[in-house]
Amino acid sequence: MKRCSKCRANKPESEFHKNSAQRDGLANYCRPCFAESNRISKKKNIERVRAEKRRYFANHPERRAANEKAYRARRKLLFPGEDAARALARYHMNNPRQPCVYLVGVEPFDVGPVKIGHTINLPVRLVMLQNGSPLPLAVAYVWQFDTKALAHTHEHLLRSQFKSCRIHGEWFRPDVAMSEWIRGIIATQPDIET
Repeated sequence: MKRCSKCRANKPESEFHKNSAQRDGLANYCRPCFAESNRISKKKNIERVRAEKRRYFANHPERRAANEKAYRARRKLLFPGEDAARALARYHMNNPRQPCVYLVGVEPFDVGPVKIGHTINLPVRLVMLQNGSPLPLAVAYVWQFDTKALAHTHEHLLRSQFKSCRIHGEWFRPDVAMSEWIRGIIATQPDIET
């Protein structure tokens, strides 16, 4: 056990980063306090942080190219079989900030895991989800609504219907009934106009 110098809580040693300059080999702040301290410091010194980032990428162009390539690959996976840039542009033209409920997951969708959520900006939400996912995600189905309240209500009803399949938050691992439901909605999905 070690005491954090910032929050003054006694925590296990695994809650501290390593720091060879310290006698015990551990940082003075626990991980959450260290992260908060870094966030505040970056916010105060935003111009210096941006300058350091520009300098780093100027000295390491291969790293920037790799990051951009990975980002483009993740975006393409969101709309299988279609160029991501065209798909996002088409969505924005047809549905500018349209409230919707979405079913997103790892293919095959009826095996899971899948996420049921709502948003007013689907492309941005999908990019955020993909950035946090180690597996490629794809859109299985989208329900569009006139108001955010209707979208939220529909999302809540779907999550209540399948609460026995819930893994965590809005993520579900389909059982037999949910798998059949997913296969049914995908089979009846109308063609999207381009």
